[in-house]
Amino acid sequence: MAMKSRALSTAPQHGGRPRSAAIVLGTVIGWHAAAAAGYVIWALTLPAHNSDGVCEGLGWGCTPPPRDGAFLLGVFVGVPLVMISTVIAMAMGTWLVLRRRTTPVWAGTAATLVAVPATVVGAFVLYGANVF
Repeated sequence: MAMKSRALSTAPQHGGRPRSAAIVLGTVIGWHAAAAAGYVIWALTLPAHNSDGVCEGLGWGCTPPPRDGAFLLGVFVGVPLVMISTVIAMAMGTWLVLRRRTTPVWAGTAATLVAVPATVVGAFVLYGANVF
């Protein structure tokens, strides 16, 4: 009968916490990816040309088409907000799991449902305060 060394074991040593953190991270990233995919699909349904005949582009009185404007908004505003929201949700989800309040999937989902609106509201407050 061979004895297994605990040092060589791949099983979690602390009640599954490292694996739980990975599940929370996967859940948070999954929800954020789903939201980003929904935004891209919505942006693709917008018109690619201005309907009122206004010149297209940036500057000299021209405006970008709705589709281009949505992509610019997504890149310059959406990406930073998603990054901030992911960090907040990851911290909240990890805290919930470490406190053993819920399962990792529910912790990641609940944390995302709190972090995303909080980040968006925070961005509007900062924008209204002329911080940007």
